[in-house]
Amino acid sequence: MKYSFRLFALVLIALVTFSPKIIPQWNRMGISLNDNLIYSLMHDGTYIYAGTQTGIYRSNDEGKSWPSFYKTSDPVNALFKIGSNILAGVFESGIFLYTNDNNKWTNKYYLPCPYGFCFIESNSIIYVGQSGRVSFSTDFGNQWSLSNSTGFPGGVVQDLAISGAHLFAAIINSGVYLSSYNGSNWGNWNTVNAGLRTFDVRALEIIGSNLFAGTNEGGVLLLTDNASSWKDVSDGLTNKKILCLLANGTQLYAGTDGSGVFVTNDNGSSWTALNTGLSDGKISALVINNQTLYAANNLDKYVYKMDISALSVELTNFTAKINKTGNIQLNWTTATEIDNYGFDIERKLIKSGNWNKIGFVQGSGNSNSTKNYSFTDKDTSDAGYSYRLKQIDNSGKYKYTNEVAVVINSPSRFLLGQNFPNPFNPTTTIKYSIPASGYVSLKVYDIIGNEVAKLVDETKPAGNYQIDFDASMLNSGIYFYKMQSGNFMDTKKLILLK
Repeated sequence: MKYSFRLFALVLIALVTFSPKIIPQWNRMGISLNDNLIYSLMHDGTYIYAGTQTGIYRSNDEGKSWPSFYKTSDPVNALFKIGSNILAGVFESGIFLYTNDNNKWTNKYYLPCPYGFCFIESNSIIYVGQSGRVSFSTDFGNQWSLSNSTGFPGGVVQDLAISGAHLFAAIINSGVYLSSYNGSNWGNWNTVNAGLRTFDVRALEIIGSNLFAGTNEGGVLLLTDNASSWKDVSDGLTNKKILCLLANGTQLYAGTDGSGVFVTNDNGSSWTALNTGLSDGKISALVINNQTLYAANNLDKYVYKMDISALSVELTNFTAKINKTGNIQLNWTTATEIDNYGFDIERKLIKSGNWNKIGFVQGSGNSNSTKNYSFTDKDTSDAGYSYRLKQIDNSGKYKYTNEVAVVINSPSRFLLGQNFPNPFNPTTTIKYSIPASGYVSLKVYDIIGNEVAKLVDETKPAGNYQIDFDASMLNSGIYFYKMQSGNFMDTKKLILLK
């Protein structure tokens, strides 16, 4: 015969703390950048840099001030950090290098192509996308050389992406081109345009073996490692004019021309708008530093920031109560989920103790609809517990919810409850209460008085208890169970029907 013990309560007091709904919100950073259009952003861990139509500005006080870092007569299309140096691609003026050792900007690459629209680095080699060509530097931007241009079309190289030995170039009005490294040199350029809705490609990003293309009017498209053509992954995007893309782990952010920022964590199968506090935004650039996402909005010419540590789950409530069976039941609801692996359930005694994991509930990954979760704590024996959830992303990042607590009043008298169900087959539950610590005996007898089961035979603290009695080894019939504790004794009848 098998028995399992659980605490129950005759008088319940549930103290519930609601965890507030987590709504990621944009905050405008300080002042405008002298009413300049913003073309590029960069963060080096201390400063955030903004490339504008009149030069480079930077701030280390959350945008309260934007002192000029370098004045130019042309737009700064790209900014790139390499070691302690900074590269700036300035339209029609060349590629400028800032060296930290002498705090000086130098024009390193003007002729034959005075453009620098985007930078990327791989294996200590820096590549720059220009007009009708890709160049590279092996000495941190001091000297530049032309990459293999065979097969390369004319047009502005709006973005670059590297995956292993493959270099991809997004070329406005020409689509996507690919050059592969053969161990010593880059090969000829070839088109990768099958399935593209439009050849006006503005941005590229890579997550794992997946290549994403942000297009003008065509939304976001996906090219997987083993696919021969692009796949549209724009469902959920209310604006198909993509100005920039940014990958962060498994998350992909898309900046649009007029509808702000969207994020996906399932390779574009679903998108979530991130526009609270932003209104309509013409997002020209995105950058991340730690858990802060920055966006350049060219509608009002401000830089915005958002704490993305709260992005994974919008938790709308979290409650704890004692259910009808005497167990403590936790319930919580999420409004949306991004990259949600699941929830560790942690518990501690109200009066003392450390937090301990007592269970896990799988999350829904990515969801734009309400999801309800529950967990039942059946292993309770004290007068009160605090609970919290540890929400875990697929990347391993986590955060805790607020706590909820359940206090179970100690009983004021002895009580032996009637088993339920009754009749039963083959298990039933018996509840009992003791008002003070003491020895408890709970036994089962057959109709002629023979002991057939010993359910409790030990000292128990004051509390409310329940035990599951498994009578699978007994024959059908009438049985009696008797409880003794101190001067208290009570007997009740139970019926086993098989």
